[in-house]
Amino acid sequence: MKNSMTQFAELRKIAEDLIKDSGHTKKNIHVNDLGKMIHELDVYRIELEIQNEHLRESEAQRETSERRFYELFEFAPIGYVVLNKDTSIEQMNAACAECFKSSKQTLNHLRLNSIVMPPFENFMKPFLMALHHKEKQTAEVQLARGKEIFWAQLIFGIWEEDKNTPKILCAIRDISREKEFQIELKNHKDHLEELVKNRTAELELSNTLLQKEIEARKQSEQLISASLKEKEILLTELERAKEQAEKANQAKSIFLSNMSHEIRTPMNAIIGISKLLLEMNHLPEQKKYLNIINSAADNLLAIINEILDLSKIEAKKMDFDYHHVDVVQIINDIENMLYPLAHHKGIELICEKDNQLPIIQADPVRLKQILLNLTNNAVKFTDSGVVHIEVFVEKQTDTHCSLCFSVKDTGIGIPKEKIEFLFQPFLQLSDHRTKKFQGTGLGLVICKNLVQMMGGTIHFENREPHGARFWCVIPFEKGSIQHHIDFIDYAENQSNIPKNLRILVAEDNPFNQEVIKTFLKNHQITLVHNGKQAVDLLETNVFDLILMDIQMPEMDGISATQIIRDKHSKVLNHDIPIIAMTAYSMKEDRDLCLKSGMNGYISKPITSKNFSQELLRIFTGKSDVTSTIHETLPRHPESQLNLTTLMRTVNNNMTSVLKIINLFINTTCPQYMTDIKYAIDNHDADKLAKSAHKLKGSIGYFSDVGKELAYKLELVGKQNELSTAAKLYDELKTEVDKISPLLIEFIKQHKAE
Repeated sequence: MKNSMTQFAELRKIAEDLIKDSGHTKKNIHVNDLGKMIHELDVYRIELEIQNEHLRESEAQRETSERRFYELFEFAPIGYVVLNKDTSIEQMNAACAECFKSSKQTLNHLRLNSIVMPPFENFMKPFLMALHHKEKQTAEVQLARGKEIFWAQLIFGIWEEDKNTPKILCAIRDISREKEFQIELKNHKDHLEELVKNRTAELELSNTLLQKEIEARKQSEQLISASLKEKEILLTELERAKEQAEKANQAKSIFLSNMSHEIRTPMNAIIGISKLLLEMNHLPEQKKYLNIINSAADNLLAIINEILDLSKIEAKKMDFDYHHVDVVQIINDIENMLYPLAHHKGIELICEKDNQLPIIQADPVRLKQILLNLTNNAVKFTDSGVVHIEVFVEKQTDTHCSLCFSVKDTGIGIPKEKIEFLFQPFLQLSDHRTKKFQGTGLGLVICKNLVQMMGGTIHFENREPHGARFWCVIPFEKGSIQHHIDFIDYAENQSNIPKNLRILVAEDNPFNQEVIKTFLKNHQITLVHNGKQAVDLLETNVFDLILMDIQMPEMDGISATQIIRDKHSKVLNHDIPIIAMTAYSMKEDRDLCLKSGMNGYISKPITSKNFSQELLRIFTGKSDVTSTIHETLPRHPESQLNLTTLMRTVNNNMTSVLKIINLFINTTCPQYMTDIKYAIDNHDADKLAKSAHKLKGSIGYFSDVGKELAYKLELVGKQNELSTAAKLYDELKTEVDKISPLLIEFIKQHKAE
């Protein structure tokens, strides 16, 4: 490129000199021709410059391309090698060196065919084809890698670096793993083919045997057909026998329950009279016989009570009456009851309890029954040593706690062969022929069932012949000291409440009817659906008490009460006690009920305790009506399902609880929610107030949040201010949607139990 430019410059210099000399010499050169030549030379110069620029760009691109190619070649993940005609290595990349586990310096100029394992034609044939025919060829050969042999895939392609001395570009890939897999696959295939072959032979043999068996079965089908009819008859008889057995078992439980009740009445009379006779003056021999009668009667009554408890458990009619209970007092009572027996046997009775144990919500009678039974067994089966009672908190939160009750003795322990019978009814650990210890064998069975019904677990540890330990862990909801004091006062006044009252209940809500029927099961109740029906019934019948709902169709509770109190009406008893039942909870609502002539007031949700307080106040004058009134609803209740009120109201009767929940989620709640939505959509404030009021009395048994929202909707309807009704309805629906699946799950769990 530089030579061309130099020549061009020299030519231009000569031309310019000729032009200068043309005026001074006699040379026959025309000036115009020289100028034209110079112009053409300039054009040629420009073209040369353009060509030079293109050449420079091409050179730069070639250098870039070569650099990129080198980078691709050098850093490619697959091994590449450039081979000469004699298969010697001209050049290779890092991946190729790594494939051979060596360095480039070691491998350069090595002939590749020198490390190829036989047969060599697998390598040379595709190599020569690529070299002479310039076609891509592939080969799979074994190569030496030091002392190691590996399989490699070679892909040959022509390398056009020098047409006179062509070279081969070869890609090398280690395929040892693939070959191993292929060998394994082939072996597996061969194995499968062998298995198929063997299995086919087995199937052919089986088919032959099957054909023979089919022939044999055809011969026996007639016999089987005849036996099937006999089997159907037998199954029918078994099903009938099963039903009869279940009915018999149920009848047994009912019979035991009824007989226990029937026997307890005369037994109580015998015990009472024998105790009275013991207080009189008698001859020593007479007193001895009276003591025998009294002791035998006490033992018989204890047996009857255990049989009655077992029959209740089997019939799933065991009720729990929850109150605020002091555990320390229960342990003290048990210690006082069993101390004389322990002292008489020379046994040390130790009661270890934390005086800071929380007040719990429990059935004190059933809890004491569990602990008394375990402790009494320990004393009974211990002739010397110690019976140790311990109570402690296993875990607790702000609202709940789990208590562990442990009874440990140094008695005879439990024989290993008797452990499996430990919690079976009517079975005792001692031999009946040499029976030393009295009892029915029901105590532990009843304890286990009571603990499980309270949500706890019972355990034992055998240390034969050095005693045994029984303990149970039971969860409780925490109570309060004040409620415990109230319960003591309440319990003292229960004896003053009349029993078996004739009660007229005026209530239109099926849900509330079911709740009322459950907690009034010890009284004679008559249900009516509105105030008019109540008034009509009172014109021909006499009752001891009326429970009167306020909001009812056709005639409300206030109007019905005014008619009952009217001396000119046809009602037989104008002074019959009337207790209001309503979801209203404000003071003015209570005052309205009392001014209309009612004697008492219970706000929904109704509890058996509130009802008993009202009965006590009305029939004895010992309570205060305001004790059952809630002035306002809580402002920020917890959004959580709460079945405590319902469980207490029905005395923990699970059958009634499940029936009431079913009625709420399938009938009552959907109906009232639909009525509320309809009232809001149609701007019917009066219907909204009434529907929300009815729902409030039902949902309050399950959710404080739902009760508050229903109460707010009721106020919105009463004040005829519906601007916030839709928002409140949405919040109420959210709460209903939240508790409904929890209630359904509760039903499933307890049905399974």
